[in-house]
Amino acid sequence: MNELGKDYTNHYVTRIGDIDYNEHVNGSRYEFFCEDARMQSLSVMGINIKKLIKNHTALQHKGSHFQFLKQRTWNEILKIETTFDWIENDQIQWNHLIYEMESGELAAKLIRVDSLEEFEGKDKDLIQLYAAKNKEWIFPDQNTELNPESNVFEFSLRANTSDRNGFHVYPLHQMFKLVEEVRWLFSEGMGLSLEAAKELDCIFFTTESKLIETAKLIPGKSIQVKAFISDYKKVACTLQQLFFQGNEAKPFLSVKETMLAISPTRIAPRKIPDELFHRFLKSP
Repeated sequence: MNELGKDYTNHYVTRIGDIDYNEHVNGSRYEFFCEDARMQSLSVMGINIKKLIKNHTALQHKGSHFQFLKQRTWNEILKIETTFDWIENDQIQWNHLIYEMESGELAAKLIRVDSLEEFEGKDKDLIQLYAAKNKEWIFPDQNTELNPESNVFEFSLRANTSDRNGFHVYPLHQMFKLVEEVRWLFSEGMGLSLEAAKELDCIFFTTESKLIETAKLIPGKSIQVKAFISDYKKVACTLQQLFFQGNEAKPFLSVKETMLAISPTRIAPRKIPDELFHRFLKSP
């Protein structure tokens, strides 16, 4: 952790557009705030963001690990503390702690790794002056093999060209919106619509998300997604998503999310209903 990490603190107010139907802050909005916090941190370090955009240089996302600890809602002030470490192969690891200001409760954690290959040399040197060296990247490659025991659902998506930022790349919060969309499509495909969730007294909360990005998302290409459930447990399971561009054989984005079964009437963890569990499998 760098010594100046305590100086990189930013505050954000949650707006009505940040809230999902459960009245909780949408997961992609946490990354939206953290993206700005990273840019603010670089500005404090003296790195000219406008110049980086003009020269088409950017932080290229490689992997992220979200932990959602305490649900937050509308019109709250979030305090984000940002620190970072320099790691191998010209990469930087950002560490974000997201607190609700009034209560001081830790709402979420985000660890993100970016590639610095496109930065000018002097910019990389400047970041190195402020960051401690770390020897290894914390994100191992995720398994991109389909689970042969699971039902696999396939979806077609398309990223909007207008979603690209000033660096001409798709920011992670836009990627995460695609992940959230697939999560809902998968849920509905398994028969767990909002109405069905009420009947079964079961909804799923995401407690953890791991994203590994191995290639840039190219504008205009269609996106094919394969999603399936694995790691079945009594009250939790893992939703895996593989994102492919066009006819590419390897995914450009792989996602693993830990899903916790919750009773909406009791707001407490519950056993995954057998009826739903059997839909996860090819052969119940």
